[in-house]
Amino acid sequence: MKNKDMLFDENLLIEIFIKADDLCKEIESEVFSKILEDKTIYGGYQKPCCKMSESEIMTLLIYYHYSGYKCFEYFYCQFVANELSSYFPKLLSYNRFTEVLSCVSLPLFIFAKVLCSLSLQTGISFIDSKKIVVCHNRRIHQHKVFKGRAARGKSSTGWFYGFKVHLVINEKGEILDFDLTPGNVADNNHSLLKRILGKVKGLCFGDKGYNTALWKDFFQQGLKIIT
Repeated sequence: MKNKDMLFDENLLIEIFIKADDLCKEIESEVFSKILEDKTIYGGYQKPCCKMSESEIMTLLIYYHYSGYKCFEYFYCQFVANELSSYFPKLLSYNRFTEVLSCVSLPLFIFAKVLCSLSLQTGISFIDSKKIVVCHNRRIHQHKVFKGRAARGKSSTGWFYGFKVHLVINEKGEILDFDLTPGNVADNNHSLLKRILGKVKGLCFGDKGYNTALWKDFFQQGLKIIT
């Protein structure tokens, strides 16, 4: 369940928490006040109704990807509950933790966007998408978790139900921008490309799915898409 070569990194855990906590405080003071006034924005943001803070929840979600564990439930129940309880004195049960995850989706999204803004614009970039399957096709009508958000889409391997993550990276592997869409959003969707390529310049390489009528607009901003 865990890569034996991975060891607990206290400094990394603390670094992640500090960055997450600073961002949460900034977002709450500058952005969330407006969201609370207008319930139509992001469905009306609400802080998690639990003892753990948003930054603590975000820290565990992010640190999991550095931990070497392959299963989040095992990571939480075996490692976090036993080894990190002193760092998180108000730790929730695993079931309760999963119930409040949706409350940090917005700050996590903003956190990721901030990290993307730190990536180096080198003039060479690559664009691609990857499907995120949330359930088997035969269970679509029974699926409730992402009902109304996920959608049926088609990839090179066939039909699926879920989402797509669209990534733009440089040749160093740094993520320049990204977006998460329902599975039925085409790779060359105009509004999607404007969002994730709006600040990219130079040469951008992608497959034929990224052929777009917007090439003139992108060329004027200094970007040439090569498919």
